[in-house]
Amino acid sequence: MSPPATAAARPLVTVQSVEGDMAIDGAARRMALLAEQHRVKAKAEKLEKKRKRPKEEHEAEDIQHGPLPVEQLQASGIVAGDVQKLKDVGFYTIEAVVYSPRKELLQIEGIGKAKVYKIIEAGMSL
Repeated sequence: MSPPATAAARPLVTVQSVEGDMAIDGAARRMALLAEQHRVKAKAEKLEKKRKRPKEEHEAEDIQHGPLPVEQLQASGIVAGDVQKLKDVGFYTIEAVVYSPRKELLQIEGIGKAKVYKIIEAGMSL
């Protein structure tokens, strides 16, 4: 007499992983595949971070150091005509404008007290 058939033996499957080949059944195989996918994804994310890091350092190098050209005041809302007036009288950098006496800026034709304060405020914000 043969023993009663209770449960069919599950076939074992060989799975390749980073750690080596393993012989496992179906449920464990699924778990092993998910774990392997997680490890691969984590490794890919780590490599991606490493790859992006030099780019961020490059962007930091793109920041301008030294005197800023007076044309950059336009980005802060100063009209091109006023910027040109500043250049016409010899102000070529924002620092020159910001650190000059207000009385000197008031001498520029077409630039009044309100504009002087607006220009200085815009220059200090850059």
